[in-house]
Amino acid sequence: MYLFLNGFLLGLLVVLSIIAAVRPVDLTIVPRKEFYPSTVQSSGILCLLLVGGTLISGTRLPEIGLTFFVPSGPVWYATIGLIVFLCIVLLLTATVPAFRKRLLPLYQSEAERLILPRTKEERTGFQMVALMAGVTEELIYRGFLFHTLGLFLPFSDVSFVWIGAILFGIAHRYQGWFAILVTGLIGAGFGYLYLALETLWPLIIIHVLIDLVAVYVYKDDVNS
Repeated sequence: MYLFLNGFLLGLLVVLSIIAAVRPVDLTIVPRKEFYPSTVQSSGILCLLLVGGTLISGTRLPEIGLTFFVPSGPVWYATIGLIVFLCIVLLLTATVPAFRKRLLPLYQSEAERLILPRTKEERTGFQMVALMAGVTEELIYRGFLFHTLGLFLPFSDVSFVWIGAILFGIAHRYQGWFAILVTGLIGAGFGYLYLALETLWPLIIIHVLIDLVAVYVYKDDVNS
């Protein structure tokens, strides 16, 4: 029963990823005020279904990366340094217009111009998206996926990194084809970091911080 349920959940994730690639959300017709709550709701439901399902089947929290840790070693120190750096970038982006202007060229894809918030109300909505994405995507594409792949595939953990990266990239197809490559590579980076740290908590923090930086990039462009 354990293998059957986890196999079903794994298959569900693969099918939904394929559907997301074949029928992506059309950002040109979905306003931001509708896209944000819809994204929060759908990602929350999917995470609850997959992670909740595997936990109910008998999977333990440490098996999906939800474990306590004692930071030590060079990878940990580098990770902590990255978190501090991202906190500084977030603070500067939120408070210094000149810094936002320097970052703006990095967020010029059509999808980013359509998705990223302009007004205070939209920023509040996107903050919820950032928080939910950081938690749910790490739980799904690293914690849940690595564990369930290990139940069925006789491959190395490195193989799971790239399988997860592909599915993670495909899930962002609505942002354009190039986004599949970019988010896939980011997903691979998160995957390798997960293997090194053996816990999801730092990944969740990093993921949330990266997404929160994007909240303020278009803060000065209220007329878009």
